[in-house]
Amino acid sequence: IIVNVYSMISVYRVMLTKSH
Repeated sequence: IIVNVYSMISVYRVMLTKSH
């Protein structure tokens, strides 16, 4: 489902930003 993918991307992006 697209929603699932969007959720994963959102989390991944947040993690990346925090790491940065």
